Amino acid sequence: MEIAVILLLVIILVLTTILARKKKEKIDLHELKIQEQKKIQREGPIMLSPLQHIVGIPNVKEGEEVSINVYDDKITINDIQTIPFNRVVKTLITEDSKLEIIEKQKSVIKRAVVGGLILGPAAAIVGGLSGLGTERIESRKTVYFLTLNYVNKQGENTQAIFTLINDDFEYLNKADMLAERVNKVTGYKEEKEKEEVIKVPYEI
Repeated sequence: MEIAVILLLVIILVLTTILARKKKEKIDLHELKIQEQKKIQREGPIMLSPLQHIVGIPNVKEGEEVSINVYDDKITINDIQTIPFNRVVKTLITEDSKLEIIEKQKSVIKRAVVGGLILGPAAAIVGGLSGLGTERIESRKTVYFLTLNYVNKQGENTQAIFTLINDDFEYLNKADMLAERVNKVTGYKEEKEKEEVIKVPYEI
């Protein structure tokens, strides 16, 4: 009987400790959000512009240029569409690469001059004729995207995606700051992929 009572008390103590810890974590997270919102009030809003809207914001066309503003209590698109922070889930900056194919006119004069210098006037004519047409130049370009996950007024999980138009350092740095600030307020932490640790020696 005494053992049963002791076990019951131990179980109650463990459950009380777990509940108290969860309550403290919830309070700490709430306090963190409040502190971050106060920080935004001190530092002022962050505005990122221009971005190109792809999908996810009502009454904004695909390809339309927009601005995103982060205030202490909300995010706005063009200062028209408003998403309160209590409905914002997370913001991510991602990147992808796309293949660019540029076709440009071949240099007829350059080919004619080179041909003439090497083999004389006849070669200059042939060299010039061979320069007619276009040449294809292929290159890969990195494209950056801003993704905003939020819950709309109907309670539906929604994902808004924008293309970051500029690729200069200041613009991309501001985009990172915007995402970081939003995620601090929402309490979202990006999960990093765990690298597999290989302990057994192997040949490479």
